[in-house]
Amino acid sequence: MRNIDFSHINLTPHKLKLGIIAAMLGILPLALVGHVAGDQKHTVVAGDTLWDLAQTYSVTVAELASLNGIEDPRLIIVGDELLVPGAPAPETPPTGNTYTVQPGENVSEIANRFGLSANELAEANNLNNPRLIHVGQQLNIPGNVSPDAPVVVQNGTPMVAPRPNDPAIEAIMDAAAAEFGVDPKLVKALATVESAWQQGAVSSAGAVGIMQIVPGTAEYMETEVFKAPMNEDISVEDNIRMGTRLLALLTSTTGTERDAVAAYYQGLTPTQSGVYFNETQGYVASVYATKYLYWP
Repeated sequence: MRNIDFSHINLTPHKLKLGIIAAMLGILPLALVGHVAGDQKHTVVAGDTLWDLAQTYSVTVAELASLNGIEDPRLIIVGDELLVPGAPAPETPPTGNTYTVQPGENVSEIANRFGLSANELAEANNLNNPRLIHVGQQLNIPGNVSPDAPVVVQNGTPMVAPRPNDPAIEAIMDAAAAEFGVDPKLVKALATVESAWQQGAVSSAGAVGIMQIVPGTAEYMETEVFKAPMNEDISVEDNIRMGTRLLALLTSTTGTERDAVAAYYQGLTPTQSGVYFNETQGYVASVYATKYLYWP
């Protein structure tokens, strides 16, 4: 498994300038940029408009303008602190895996990153209007996760391995995915996390090749599935076909692509029991982050 690093995305001066212009024009961004503070104050940042803030805090534009002595509601300045009447709008408290919304993101984009539909993500977070999310908001990531699961992605996009570039290997993956009915993008992402497409990779558990096949799995696939000898340790094609066929079998058995990815890492038995080990959480997130970045 590859370690997941986290990075923070800062607004550049150019983006700040655009945000001020957007605020003056009253443009509604896809993600509301702001911080909901418990002391009923709001610091204006790029992308904010009074209309957006009124929706977020469940007040009217007139109330905000009057309370803060704003003569022209179209003009608010980045860095100003605005008083907000009443309590902040309630949000669903995060449980299990969470993701922190970053500047410019929307629900569809975030959902795709985790292998979800926009509706699934919206329902998991009680979002009546999926357009109204703001930077810094914690979104629940639904799935078969344990209650004490760690935050797998926070304050930015997970850093993943560089995208492998080998047209010959990619062609074999495409062919194997078509043969066994698996998403080729998922095969490429999983192989990137497993080995960075290195056939010579060998793990401490004895897993070999691009798809990191352990000896016991290789024996089962040869005798019970392919019913023919395979050279997964030296043959790139055999290794990829075996790993892809295994992913197809796991998808069929578990019923979901996401559970299949988890079972590929931790085994079928715990996955079918609804158990995701902590390391599995990071593995699944890393696979989907890789797929999102390189093969969306």
